[in-house]
Amino acid sequence: MNTAEVLNKPVHIGPRRMCHANLFVSSVAESLKFYNQVCGLEIVLEQPSINAGFLSNGNTHHDIGMLQTTKAAVMGENGHRILANNQGSDPGLYHLGWEMESEFELVNAYKRALAAGYRIHRTVRHRASNSIYLFDPDGNIHEFYADVDKNWRDLYRSLTTVSGQWEPDAARASTIAKYHLDPPIMRVEEAPMHPARFSHAVLVARNFENVQLFYSNILGLPEVYRSEDKSVVAYGSRSGVYPVTVAIVDAMAIQGDGMKSLHHIAFQVADVEGVDEGEAALRRLDINVERSVDSASKRSVFIRDPDGTLVEFCSRKASWKPADITAANAFEI
Repeated sequence: MNTAEVLNKPVHIGPRRMCHANLFVSSVAESLKFYNQVCGLEIVLEQPSINAGFLSNGNTHHDIGMLQTTKAAVMGENGHRILANNQGSDPGLYHLGWEMESEFELVNAYKRALAAGYRIHRTVRHRASNSIYLFDPDGNIHEFYADVDKNWRDLYRSLTTVSGQWEPDAARASTIAKYHLDPPIMRVEEAPMHPARFSHAVLVARNFENVQLFYSNILGLPEVYRSEDKSVVAYGSRSGVYPVTVAIVDAMAIQGDGMKSLHHIAFQVADVEGVDEGEAALRRLDINVERSVDSASKRSVFIRDPDGTLVEFCSRKASWKPADITAANAFEI
């Protein structure tokens, strides 16, 4: 168990940015259709052997990943366990994915976490990246990964592997950054929304104080916002395109039971006009708009995916400076 003593140690993993969310979904087919035909992401990889799918607009190898809900364990190559029994039994957040500068930085962050006594969930070799997975104090999984090749589309097409074991080795780790700085962006023309990239996530934290220690000490992210009532704390990242990369809301400040850990995920839209046009298109298609925000800081629209996960499409305004955002209006982040 990662205790408060461990959480107070400065591991500072130092991810560049958050790049994706991976979800448990009740139907991979329905969710792929929604994120493709409504959210405007291209389906780039399907893995029927483990009931998984991945979508991207080209900014990275996936902005959204998904696994079919199951009560059974899910196994990868050579006995590598992807999911334990009952781990993916309900729709919701599987993990958040954080991009590292290089495999060398990833391996050294892994070594610092081990030295601090932080428990590692698993280390994984994927088709396009190598990864380490950690639990935060609320039990949410965070993936920290380094790409192995900029030509991830070629890897997706040419390889048939599923996830397997990876052994971090600093002596063999590449120091070269293998992410794209200016990737070609794909556009699903018929979709109402046209995101530029994954933007940020907002989580509801049960262990609010310890989760703050996780982001500040273990991840090493800078705090960029704290509400006056201290019920909302937001963090940035060195290459994030939105001022907030992840925000946490104190569960004690939210009325009612049953609030899931994931409040919402967000995609960046190129400009305010793009959000306006997207909302108009959603309404023409009779797709329910859960919430529309037009504040001094941002323009955004919220919809729900087939399992009820809240998805935001947002564009910040030039003078991004949030008002007093509390747990009650975390949509304003």
